[in-house]
Amino acid sequence: MKITPLLLSGIITSGFILTGCSNGDPLVKEAKKINESQKKEESQQVNNDQSDKELQEFYEEQAKPMEEVIEEMDKEEATLLTTDKEVEAKEEFTDVEEFARYTADILYKFQTLQLDAKTYYQFMTTYGTEELKNSLPHEEDAVAIYKSIQDAYLKENMHGESYQVTKPVLDRLGRNGYFYREVLSTKGEEYFITTIIKEEGSWRYSSDDLSPPFEVKN
Repeated sequence: MKITPLLLSGIITSGFILTGCSNGDPLVKEAKKINESQKKEESQQVNNDQSDKELQEFYEEQAKPMEEVIEEMDKEEATLLTTDKEVEAKEEFTDVEEFARYTADILYKFQTLQLDAKTYYQFMTTYGTEELKNSLPHEEDAVAIYKSIQDAYLKENMHGESYQVTKPVLDRLGRNGYFYREVLSTKGEEYFITTIIKEEGSWRYSSDDLSPPFEVKN
C-alpha cells in the first residue's frame, strides 16, 4: 500500500497522541509541517475558488445589456422646473434656475434641429465657461462641427416632442452645480446631465452628457 503524505501525517500524529511523545521529536515536527502545508494548500484553494467565482460574476455583470444595468442603478431623486414660459436671453444669468431653464431650452432646440449651428456656437461663446471657450476652435470650424452633428440627427429623421429639466443641485459653496434633462423624441426617452459653474457672479455652461434616468420627487 502506498503511504500518502496525508496518511503518514495521520499515523504520526496518532502515534504522538497515544504515546505522549515530546514536542522535540523529529517525527512530530515533520507531522506538524505536513499538516501546516496541507492547511495552506486548502486555504489557497478556497481563495482561488472565491476569486474564480467573483471573476465569473464580474464578467456576467459586464455582459448585461446597458438598459438592464441602468435599470438596476439607484436613481437620483430630482425636482422638476416649470418650462411653460420661455426664458429670454440676457447678458448674464445670476439666477441658477433661470439659467438652467434657458440652457435646457437651447440644448433641446439644438438637438431637435430647431436651432442652427451658428446660433449654438454663439451660445457657447456667450455663456460657456472660460475653460470651454478656450477649448473651442475658430468659429468657422466650430460651426462646421456642430452642423455635422445636426446632419447626423437629420439622417436619423429625428424630431423632438418634449423635454423636462430638473432643479439644479449645487455644491456647498454654491459655485458648481448640475441638473438633469429628459428629452422625448423620435429616438425615445433620453437622459442628460448638464454641469454649470459660477464665474465672476454669473452662471456658465460647462458640459452636457448622457446620464442614467432620474426619479421625479412628488
